Amino acid sequence: METSEILESTPLLRSPSIPTPCILPVIDRLLAQSNTTPTADHILAQLPSHRDLNPSHRTAFVLITLLHIGGDAKKQLARDDSLRLWETWDHHVNAELVAEHCASHVLEVWSNFLRIPRSNADLDALLWTVFPLGEDRRVGVCLANLFCQNLGEGLLVHPLILSSISRTWKHGRVVSPPRDANFSARLFYRIKSVGTPRVLHLINLLMLFVYLVTLVYYVMCPPETASFGDRSFGPRGVYIVIYSLATILEEPASSLPFLLVFLCFMVSRAPAPGETSYTLTLFAILLNILQLHLPYPSSPIHLLQPRSILPLSTFLLDGFFAVFVPVILFFTPLLMISSYLLSSALADAWPTLSLKPAPMEARALFLSFSAFVLLLTISSLAFAILSSSQLAQGNPCPTDLWDRYSVKVGLKARRTLVRTVTKYSSPSYFPVPFNLLSLVLVRIPKSLLFLLRKSEWIASFQKLETALWSVLVLPLSCVLAGFWLWGYA
Repeated sequence: METSEILESTPLLRSPSIPTPCILPVIDRLLAQSNTTPTADHILAQLPSHRDLNPSHRTAFVLITLLHIGGDAKKQLARDDSLRLWETWDHHVNAELVAEHCASHVLEVWSNFLRIPRSNADLDALLWTVFPLGEDRRVGVCLANLFCQNLGEGLLVHPLILSSISRTWKHGRVVSPPRDANFSARLFYRIKSVGTPRVLHLINLLMLFVYLVTLVYYVMCPPETASFGDRSFGPRGVYIVIYSLATILEEPASSLPFLLVFLCFMVSRAPAPGETSYTLTLFAILLNILQLHLPYPSSPIHLLQPRSILPLSTFLLDGFFAVFVPVILFFTPLLMISSYLLSSALADAWPTLSLKPAPMEARALFLSFSAFVLLLTISSLAFAILSSSQLAQGNPCPTDLWDRYSVKVGLKARRTLVRTVTKYSSPSYFPVPFNLLSLVLVRIPKSLLFLLRKSEWIASFQKLETALWSVLVLPLSCVLAGFWLWGYA
């Protein structure tokens, strides 16, 4: 029996054919038995059937359990109780010992796993095998998920782990059809294998560019009827609203510009020049353009070599939030006062501009945005130059290109790659805006059936999900896969 339900936040792949053990009950039994930090033998002793698991699955279960225990210990280190100082200090000391023991034992288990040559399938099984957390088997976790949660730094920097994740990004996971599958089923598995994570990312990226082109065309040439009170979405507005809503549901953490666009179109139905909703829509476009350079899973920077571009993007983003944002916040009151005084002084001297056919707001804001981009580029270059001398002193000859800006930046960049590969490695990932159909026709009904304990019907919706993916995503995957099959690395 496999995990009956996998959440959107847990993009996991195929599980072993035998029942997979649960993580949290084993941890609870280990903590109840003694206060000593468990080892691999202690963990496997809680699983009478651990010999039925292959070495990759068994090692993955031990690593996930140790990382969970170490992660809980790190959370205790972050707690602070100023009213019970000695108890807090005692808990911190114990938690630090547990975290250090788990980190060292994880490396020991990993070293034991590498004593025997492993195939690509073994490494994929280690990284992507699903293990349910609780007895309800509703939420699952794999080793790659824990890398995204700031756990397992010692494993993440290992070249073999990064090489396996990079291979999964380019070629997908090694998944074999069932032994009793007929010719058509094997052919379907072969065709479906072209939908690798980077191909699905390219589909997502193309849909994003179509959305941006449609939105920019709308603000540059807004419907003339909107200014006269005739408000209707129109074909462009319908696509903008659907794509914005689909992105909000897909990536809530980075969906601020899409949320602004969705609210503006839902409130005013057709934002017109001179309205607040139109100005907010322009501001959302600028945020969308800036996000293209950030290390997000839907960013086009993932089309480039990861170890070349991700450390740079992470380095500049960290520098922006560590240096420029505090300075800007510090001078914000002064900037506001000076801007008000300047605008008051030039209120009657500002020349009259004719900015047709584009609206005045669009041209003015795009001009300001160009100046801001120039300032941001110069500031980023200055930050990189000033920081390069310090980085050269601390890390003159990095052993890995990921760590050329610092070990901390390298870890964040690696997690960005893992997070991106994990997102697009779901068995039936639907790019935006196709995810709306999957949500309405599959995910919501499956959740309701799970609540109603109608598990016998869930298999039918899983088949429906596969059919939808084959109709909507698979044809695009086959077309775009040729972009790499024709020799592009």
